Amino acid sequence: MYSPPTRTVQEVIDYVERVFGDESGVQLELADLIMFINNTLDEINTSNRVLKESVSFPAVSGVSVYTFPERRILQVEALLFNDKLVRNVSYAHALENFIGQLPTEGYTDTAQPLYWWEWAGKFTFWPAPGEGTIQLDYTVRHHPVTSETSTLLPLPDKYYTDVLAGVLRQAYDLDEQPDLAGAQNERMLASLSRKADDERSAQRMYYETITLID
Repeated sequence: MYSPPTRTVQEVIDYVERVFGDESGVQLELADLIMFINNTLDEINTSNRVLKESVSFPAVSGVSVYTFPERRILQVEALLFNDKLVRNVSYAHALENFIGQLPTEGYTDTAQPLYWWEWAGKFTFWPAPGEGTIQLDYTVRHHPVTSETSTLLPLPDKYYTDVLAGVLRQAYDLDEQPDLAGAQNERMLASLSRKADDERSAQRMYYETITLID
């Protein structure tokens, strides 16, 4: 479950410099640490799909092609029409089975699309929907942190120790200490795996995660 973050960029910097033994900032420059933090945040969020958003907007009856909202979308988790899941297929599958074969009869303003696919920043329904509401559930990329070190980290606090491990790994890599870097990497990956397992066990979503059909 998502909870608002309370940890700051400065807390990460202080911890890493203390553990690394560089509290004077001689070996690790601020620019390096900010880069390491952003790299780690991206890795964690991409691995565990932490930052989730949802947006709803009206469908236009008979219109099958829509533009994705201007968000930092990382991955679409589900697309629903009038609260019913629309199954995702690959563009190749759509070319072979649907494109050019859109039904023109038997569908009214209550039409429920069965499939959707993505191409060039747009998504297409088959068949075209009737009137209703499109709901898009997705994960987003984090906004990069900057040298404003009082800024809160964008991920929930339960990922704080994973951020520390990821930043330390890169610091040890920079210092050419592969054993210490490897230990921090294993620590982070094991923790992320446990969190992913916990979330899968706890979440019993009313829709499935998208599976592409080739």
